[in-house]
Amino acid sequence: MAINNSMLYISYYVTFIKLACAWSSVEKLLMSYKIIKSSKICQIFFSGRRIIEKYSTKSNIINFSPNLGLKQALATVNDYNPLMKDFPLDDLLAATELDKIRAALSAIFTHLKKIRSTKYPIQRALRLVEAISRDLSSQLLKV
Repeated sequence: MAINNSMLYISYYVTFIKLACAWSSVEKLLMSYKIIKSSKICQIFFSGRRIIEKYSTKSNIINFSPNLGLKQALATVNDYNPLMKDFPLDDLLAATELDKIRAALSAIFTHLKKIRSTKYPIQRALRLVEAISRDLSSQLLKV
């Protein structure tokens, strides 16, 4: 089973805080998987499987590859995380006046310019802005 973008699906009704926490969790999960994969017991297993595949004459041996797309998934997460980290959403959620909300929105849209330096897909960017607008809407109702 390979790690792909469908595993990193973003719901339409998620808030930005949950979204940023999800990307952070995915990064931690992938890093722990990378550590486990590089452990001694896994290396022994993979080398044993390679030997079996190399010298086996039976055609019923299933081809086993330890490549699950870990490098690609880590690259994706590392590309997206600079956008998610240090996002100035706390200013918006803590705002109690319209002027503070306006300043927080300005900081958010300034931070969103970082999206140009990433390979963040447009559909996800739209969902990201939708999540921010849901947070803005709930904050405006509080004020």
